[in-house]
Amino acid sequence: MPVKAHKASDYLRSSEDAAAYLNAALEETRDDPRPLVKALRNVAEFEEDLADNQAALAVQARIDEGVEELVPEMVVNRLADGEASLRVWREYRGVSQAALARAASTSRARIVDIEARRRTGSVRTLRRLADALGIEADDFVSG
Repeated sequence: MPVKAHKASDYLRSSEDAAAYLNAALEETRDDPRPLVKALRNVAEFEEDLADNQAALAVQARIDEGVEELVPEMVVNRLADGEASLRVWREYRGVSQAALARAASTSRARIVDIEARRRTGSVRTLRRLADALGIEADDFVSG
């Protein structure tokens, strides 16, 4: 049965662990710097993993608080494929053009024109549309 290779960074759980590990490597170094170099790489990997974990926890907290929203892959793909973002978000939210027009105090014709890309819509209109859809106005900007 094969033995799974473990990285030293798998066993580091805190800054204190990392410091003790570096001290042990330093003591082992003597005339050969390789153990210390390896230990430094492992500690750097640990710190990178720790930063990634903290960032993931922060995002999860924002999702739990309702500040961030998970968007289905289908929506992301449609936006990435260049579909009109207003149409994609409106359809994702399940809102008709008429209902969105009422909620955003604009005309259905304006929404039709924006979705067909005949007009871009003013900043004010886009903000009202975004507010009605529960998104940021920046979400209408395509890359």
